[in-house]
Amino acid sequence: VLGGNEVAMSLSIGVATAQEEDVADELLRNADMAMYSAKRRGKGRAETFEAHMYVDVRQRLELEAALRHAIEHGGLDLVYQPIYSLRTGIMEGVEALVRWEHPRFGALLPAHFIPLAEETGLIVELGDWVLRESCRQLNRWRQARPGIALTMAVNISGRQLHELDIVRETREALAESGVDASAVVLEITESVLMQEKGSVLERLTELKALGIKLAIDDFGTGYSSLSYLQRFPIDMIKIARP
Repeated sequence: VLGGNEVAMSLSIGVATAQEEDVADELLRNADMAMYSAKRRGKGRAETFEAHMYVDVRQRLELEAALRHAIEHGGLDLVYQPIYSLRTGIMEGVEALVRWEHPRFGALLPAHFIPLAEETGLIVELGDWVLRESCRQLNRWRQARPGIALTMAVNISGRQLHELDIVRETREALAESGVDASAVVLEITESVLMQEKGSVLERLTELKALGIKLAIDDFGTGYSSLSYLQRFPIDMIKIARP
């Protein structure tokens, strides 16, 4: 009981067995690797050290370092998925999708590095870059084709909402690019709405006040109530394929 509140705790355990030739540092290192493996597999469990864990950790550290370098030195690219109106057949907007051409592994899809970015906190810097670059690209298209009013959809993560001054960063991205706020759609997943509802609602309300549009991505996978659509300032929902 902490401060009058009952707190439920769980723990992750890493198990390592010492051989005769092992020293204490190696034993602790192996147990530590097994513990982090238990955390990655869902927490609240035990894992026994296996030799491949060392290789996995080393590759993970190399991938993290390469991703950090790519974010800081322009090693990422954006591709844009068109959004068409089924009623008119006209392309009304695009969605920015990040891609990474890894120097050794080649073209990587988000599924290969976004979870790592989330776990390490690099998603904050990555998301900020995607927002600013996509706004600059939208402005270039609008200047080249002034008669076409495209919108730009950008995904933002829960960590961006909590760890980054997302309102200030969005305001700066709009000012730097010259793009009107009404042309930008920020997409959040349904699961983000279900966590810390009060703080999320406050942040989304501030973003909405800038004039941008808000969308829920993968709606229906988090089993949230339809009342969320009334409580949050959402403009559109994207129904999950399942």
